[in-house]
Amino acid sequence: MNLSEMTPVILTWNEAANIGRVLSKLNQFDRVVIVDSGSEDETRSIAQSHGNVAWFERSFDQHALQWQYAIDETGIETDWVLVMDADYVLADAFVESLAVLSLDESVAYFASFEYCMDGQPLRTSLYPDRIVLIQRRQCRFIQDGHTQRIDWQGPTQTLTGPIQHDDRKSRTRWLLNQTRYAKLEAARILTTPFFERRLSNRLRSIPGLMPILLPLVLLFGKGLILDGQPGRAYVAQRRTAERLIQKALKQARRESR
Repeated sequence: MNLSEMTPVILTWNEAANIGRVLSKLNQFDRVVIVDSGSEDETRSIAQSHGNVAWFERSFDQHALQWQYAIDETGIETDWVLVMDADYVLADAFVESLAVLSLDESVAYFASFEYCMDGQPLRTSLYPDRIVLIQRRQCRFIQDGHTQRIDWQGPTQTLTGPIQHDDRKSRTRWLLNQTRYAKLEAARILTTPFFERRLSNRLRSIPGLMPILLPLVLLFGKGLILDGQPGRAYVAQRRTAERLIQKALKQARRESR
């Protein structure tokens, strides 16, 4: 297909640390839609320095609703949308593979991800494969814990090559986000019957287990100990995230009583 038949869509909020690198890999697309939630840093000026960016603003309420606005209310005319986070960096080879892809309108396309710490790719991570390429008229979002997912029940295919997830925002910002996410994850866990929960959420239901178990699995089971300091930094992040979820679960249980 021609890249002119596809529109990348990105949500932003204070993404000055990332958005320039992301947009530099999207200059072959005719139009890139950005919906911002009121950034107070240089996100807007960096984004608008790229001539193919269409800038929109909307007050944030929920990820799923923000994404649905971005798809439905920003004048996208292409049949296909490329759903991207503001820290997804596309390799040139990935973009080239999109340009020659024979798209099937009955299919949604997953991408795998190469997680980076301070720009250093890791051999593995917990970041899941996601649908990133789908027909615009089929693109419907539902809230899923702290984030959103595309509500697609049809056939899927996986695109060639990974996308780099390369978030270089500050640790303070990361911790702020994770604290908010933990509360949403705790609410999802406690409102889902035990045997309907994902395995990870069943394990999180056992107080204190995941902050101990997960680092061991990542370091030794997944081999992140071989990635040196970046691998250890990622594991430390995940341990902190699990501790925050445990704290949020404890608080939610206390409030429910």
